[in-house]
Amino acid sequence: MMISSVKMYFFLFSCYLIYSLALIASRFAGNYPLISIPAILLSGLTFFLLGVFAMFYQRILRNVSLTKAYASRVVTIVYGMIFGSIIFSDKITLNMSLGTVVIIMGVVMVVKNG
Repeated sequence: MMISSVKMYFFLFSCYLIYSLALIASRFAGNYPLISIPAILLSGLTFFLLGVFAMFYQRILRNVSLTKAYASRVVTIVYGMIFGSIIFSDKITLNMSLGTVVIIMGVVMVVKNG
């Protein structure tokens, strides 16, 4: 059962990765005029990724409680910080790093004890 649980959380965090990618696509879409080919294509990619996220998330919720799944959603903040640094050259500060550690500890506590 532990392997199944670990596998489910791997899929859950992968699902949140897809959600984070949708947010990146929407950020890129915002760089273009509203009615332009790149904005339309990137918006389409955003909606596609959100649809994939929704389908997988519904499947995951069959095996993971909503409380644990929703508490784990904060991992998107960590993904956002990493992607912001890599793709958009955002700076990662000490406070952001400490905040990330607190977030991860909180998720571990909720998932483990909940």
